[in-house]
Amino acid sequence: MKRDFRWYLLGQTTSAAGSALTTVALPYLAVHQLAASTGQTGVIAAAPPVVMLLFGFPLAGWLDRRPRKRRWLVRADLLACAALFAAAVALAANRLTLSTLTLLAAVLGACGLVVEAGYFAHLRTLVPGEALIRARGWLQGGEQVGGLLGRAVFGLLITGLGATAPFICDAASFAVSAVCLLAIRTPDRTARPAREAAEEPARRSEPPKPEEPAPGTGRAWWPTDPALRRLLPAVLAGAAGSGAISALLAPYLLRDLAVPGSWYGMVFVLAGATGLVGSALGVRLTRRLPPLSLAVAGLLGVALTAALLPLAAGPWWLATVLVSASMAGQACCGAVSNIGLTGYVTVVVPEAQLGRAGVSLQILGAIGQIAGALGAGLLASSTGATPVLWLAVALGAAGPLWLLSPRTRAAPIPETAGRP
Repeated sequence: MKRDFRWYLLGQTTSAAGSALTTVALPYLAVHQLAASTGQTGVIAAAPPVVMLLFGFPLAGWLDRRPRKRRWLVRADLLACAALFAAAVALAANRLTLSTLTLLAAVLGACGLVVEAGYFAHLRTLVPGEALIRARGWLQGGEQVGGLLGRAVFGLLITGLGATAPFICDAASFAVSAVCLLAIRTPDRTARPAREAAEEPARRSEPPKPEEPAPGTGRAWWPTDPALRRLLPAVLAGAAGSGAISALLAPYLLRDLAVPGSWYGMVFVLAGATGLVGSALGVRLTRRLPPLSLAVAGLLGVALTAALLPLAAGPWWLATVLVSASMAGQACCGAVSNIGLTGYVTVVVPEAQLGRAGVSLQILGAIGQIAGALGAGLLASSTGATPVLWLAVALGAAGPLWLLSPRTRAAPIPETAGRP
């Protein structure tokens, strides 16, 4: 690894560790410190996907036109650092409210959106094209290790240093990420101005050649490939189930199952480790299964392991074991399904539509998460968390069942799509 890429890897890994702390801390503080209802935790869980839904397309398009991506990545890190530090000060002064937590979740979602939009373009400035896949693998592994570390130390931080510790540590992680980005010596790849590019043929005394639009390009927000459209119900159902579980997990653990706060973060530790296992397993399975079959198998595994959540009962330690097993299984199977789904999209979608396809799937996922989080929070207020968790499991199972249905399987799909 080159020096500059090592700096980038360090910054991304550190930021992932801090973000894992905040991801666990937001619902914990809402329930444990502010006595939030399930509806209010649903609103907090829905804030980041709402930002994606409202600003995903315009922000990504705007950043695509910026000639230097790194400076915007640094600014996003510094904004997230300032927001987290302000939240820590408000919590220390007993002025933290549910509205503040929701706003913090939205700001962090916007900063994450900037990072996602400039991620690959900036990575291309650090490593050559033939090394991009390996570099992406290193970064994904670093992010998973950082997330695992952040979840592992959450309980220790809360118990030993108080409720403000996760926010302060996450703010410090974003500051470290910004410093690492500033330490990179490779200059940003500056795009040539459009006017200069247009005048270049005239300077060479050559008539400019008319450009023909690439096949599949246009203003349509959704790619026209019929094979991709069949994924729409599955993506929406899976995202709705995931959003419902995210909204209810904290009140379900802390209130219904009476899991101690010091053990709350440990529920997510095993999930981080099995996520790494799922990524490695998914890569190996691509040699034997086409990507759609891999995605269906992973989604079915997510639904089956999610069923352990509403089945959790008994002493708190037994309930913690069952919930931890459920989260670990969902992480492992989710990593497998993600590899299959992204591989399938890459195979069936023309290259000229891949950008729109990726953003469109993220928008659809955000819609499903918003609906699932808000709906679960409202329903659980009257029925309790357990029946709504069963509904979330059913939604998660509906996606792969749709992909296996005879009507959906009749869509024109390459039989050997995705086989290496």
